[in-house]
Amino acid sequence: MKKKSFIAGLLLLLTMNAFAGPDRSQRWDMGFDMARYDGRSNNLGESLLLSGSVSYGMNEMLALGVSGGYTNVGFTANPASGLIEGSDLTVTPLFGELILRVPTGDQPFTPYFVGGLGAMLTHPSGTDELLRNNANTRSHDAFAGKVGGGLDWRVNDRWLYNFEIGYVSTGARLEVFNTSTGAQIESNDLDFWYLGGGVKYVFD
Repeated sequence: MKKKSFIAGLLLLLTMNAFAGPDRSQRWDMGFDMARYDGRSNNLGESLLLSGSVSYGMNEMLALGVSGGYTNVGFTANPASGLIEGSDLTVTPLFGELILRVPTGDQPFTPYFVGGLGAMLTHPSGTDELLRNNANTRSHDAFAGKVGGGLDWRVNDRWLYNFEIGYVSTGARLEVFNTSTGAQIESNDLDFWYLGGGVKYVFD
């Protein structure tokens, strides 16, 4: 269902008409995105990443912004009893961002590059299946960084549609541990790729 919604949303964006790109110097914009979350660890599943952002154009090329996201991803664990379904993991990345826009004159599109520094907040929820196998999970929050690139596409005087791909690197980890001894059974890297699109509203 999540994949179908994601594909339908991208197809909708592709059907929109385009207008000449706006001057976004000294202007705020606010955005909402849906993206595919693809965790680096093989134990993590795919999920839908929802995120929001606010940015301010310092000049034609440079903008500063903040963003935050949310996803709930499932994973598998492999204690001594064999492969089992683990708990769900809530992932919340938060970033301060530097955005470099490529001026394109009267064209409706604006390519951009984005880099961010912030934090990865996580929260696992235990399951009966893990507990029956003498195991549970714990997560560790940590600093995070992101790099990405995208394309803003103007559809009218106020609204932009955007597409973005990027990678988030973090020290945050999800651990499976033995409930009797507290010993670590496995540790999962929470780095992830994302690919998606959304809308932005440009203020006066």
